[in-house]
Amino acid sequence: MDFQNYEEITEKDLVNEFLKNFHEKLGYYPTVITNADLKENSLNVLSLDELGKYFTPYLPIAYGKIVGLGSKLRVREIIELRQMFCSIARNIGFSLKSIGVYLGNRDHTTIIHALRSFGNLMETDPTYREKYNNIINKIKTDGNYYNSSTMVGNYKK
Repeated sequence: MDFQNYEEITEKDLVNEFLKNFHEKLGYYPTVITNADLKENSLNVLSLDELGKYFTPYLPIAYGKIVGLGSKLRVREIIELRQMFCSIARNIGFSLKSIGVYLGNRDHTTIIHALRSFGNLMETDPTYREKYNNIINKIKTDGNYYNSSTMVGNYKK
């Protein structure tokens, strides 16, 4: 067996063990993107614009217009969607700064706060988890952007 195959097998074993331990402790599976996925070009990265389109069906309507993710409104519906967007974009590999710029010139610390809030809500709010799982499943089935090893499972509590 050559070194590259050994490295990929070892990486998969480590990821599977990590996922198992993580699920046992926290009750859900995190999104995992490995170096092997990136090397194989099995990951066709979404742009932030393409990712944002998956959130359109969930965006609220105010004054007859759809409120975008970059809006300055601080309504719970839009804030939760921003948090989910930040988490997915960060897991794909976008920087805090680029996510903040896309979301209406927000600071990187705002994105950090959104990511922390996302984690807290995923642990405590089943309707939040369900909405997130719907978006993830739509991305997985629609865009063909991820293979099964890239985005593992749904979040469950």
